Amino acid sequence: MENGKPFLYFWLVEEDEEGPVCGVFQYESGKLKQVIDCKNFFGKKHRYGYSVHSSGIRAKGNALEIDFWLMSYTVGGMSCNYRFEYKNGSLKRTSSQTSAVKAPFTTMTASKNIKIYDSPNKKKVLYTLKSGQRIMVIGAYVKSGNFSLKVKNLSTGKSGWIKCLKKFPSEKLFKEVVYTG
Repeated sequence: MENGKPFLYFWLVEEDEEGPVCGVFQYESGKLKQVIDCKNFFGKKHRYGYSVHSSGIRAKGNALEIDFWLMSYTVGGMSCNYRFEYKNGSLKRTSSQTSAVKAPFTTMTASKNIKIYDSPNKKKVLYTLKSGQRIMVIGAYVKSGNFSLKVKNLSTGKSGWIKCLKKFPSEKLFKEVVYTG
């Protein structure tokens, strides 16, 4: 980093890209201290998917940009990019939302009706995405164990938020979803 503060990134990989450690560490007072836990970024282990890790990390100025990857129960393999700035002696995430989201498919087809909400906190249902309508994932929200995806309905042009699934669905939300690992 430009300020000269050293950080270490460790990813101890086992089978299926799972492993005991994936995170950013700082050497402080003779000990390594984990300052960003990539494995539990989306909530406790396997809350919204599996194979959670960082698929890329870059230093830019006094900040780190991290691509968090998971095999989500909602859309399959995906990644979200979040920025962490160094301020007052620690790395702080700059936002709970990001538009830097990569999913395996640019667009996806709803395989059943899905409620679309007005906010990532799922306060009010805006409308129902009908089975067969296509969406594009345009954002993500991760905060305090809550994970939601912002989608754009390609039939109507309306945007809104979907709740991310916390377990394998009996029926996939989108036809194109593929799970691996």
